[in-house]
Amino acid sequence: ADLNNAATFFRDVKLAIVYGKRDRFADEGMISDYEKLLKQKGIPFELVTFDGGHRMDRETLQTLASRDPRALP
Repeated sequence: ADLNNAATFFRDVKLAIVYGKRDRFADEGMISDYEKLLKQKGIPFELVTFDGGHRMDRETLQTLASRDPRALP
């Protein structure tokens, strides 16, 4: 997907990058690259980690779902 075309949309939503600390598909280099790209495009985001693998645990999902969707990080 072309982030240049979607950047305006993503600036107006609450974006969270969520990954498990033991996720075999997401290493710190990949997450760091995402962070740099989002910062370059001026897209606000929150980085959320949990103690788990690739599947998000119920507690993390419930925490994210209970947040005010209008509140940007």
